[in-house]
Amino acid sequence: MNQSEQLIQKSQQTELMPIEKLIESSIPNLAKMLDDDKAAQRFARIITTDIRLNPELAQCTPLSFMGAMFTAAELKLEPVAGCAYLLPFWNSKKVGNEWKKIREVQFVLGYKGIVQLFYRHASAVALTWGVVHENDKFDFQNGTDAYLNHTRALGDRGDKVAYWVMAKLQNGGMLFEVMTYDECLAHGRQHSKTWDKKGEKFYASSPWVKSEDSMCKKTVLIQLSKTLPLSVEVQKAIQADESTRYVSPADVGKIGTVIDLPDQTDWNKEEVESEEQL
Repeated sequence: MNQSEQLIQKSQQTELMPIEKLIESSIPNLAKMLDDDKAAQRFARIITTDIRLNPELAQCTPLSFMGAMFTAAELKLEPVAGCAYLLPFWNSKKVGNEWKKIREVQFVLGYKGIVQLFYRHASAVALTWGVVHENDKFDFQNGTDAYLNHTRALGDRGDKVAYWVMAKLQNGGMLFEVMTYDECLAHGRQHSKTWDKKGEKFYASSPWVKSEDSMCKKTVLIQLSKTLPLSVEVQKAIQADESTRYVSPADVGKIGTVIDLPDQTDWNKEEVESEEQL
């Protein structure tokens, strides 16, 4: 029995417990991660609400659901208001000699989550950003005399053309990143696992469809983060973004950090025909 088959078997055993019961049984471990019993209760309620709003989550493998939930908890990011998302998708797993599609839950980092993590860093002072439209006045320059000026147009601003993010640090430094609208979408198509290459579109439940502005801001923020003094939390969050981990509630206290577990996402487009996301 290979690793995929073992994990699937373990997940099927976990399925005997309803997802709501799994969440309830996880509250003590959530409290340890969040350092607060009330915060754990609130976190569990948010997760339960997510399931009611998106019932397909309950149809995913419990181990992947637990993995996404505990990943968010470890980062202390509630999956609400653009901080993070728990998304259902089809994962490709090789069982024996056959590739199979299995419903999984993926942790997706939101741009507001990166903002929260930025402000936890000792060097952070302020983070500002903007969406540039074609009728706005916008100019910037990189290098030793770097500057960025953006004045919103009054009235019709036209189509979106670019996004920018600027960070102010304790030492007085001001760092910024600019990406065009097309560059952001190209980055999403290249790196997001919610891009259907065969259908040449993002899956309907992808945040790139539901929250395009947020995902574009997140893309620019991640690029800017490469030039900032990164906290361990930010590094872990970027590492965990759009990943799937398998966690059993009984194993949480034994595995150290959830994010250090291997990403179980396997997008084998050669072996498995692309399929619309849940």
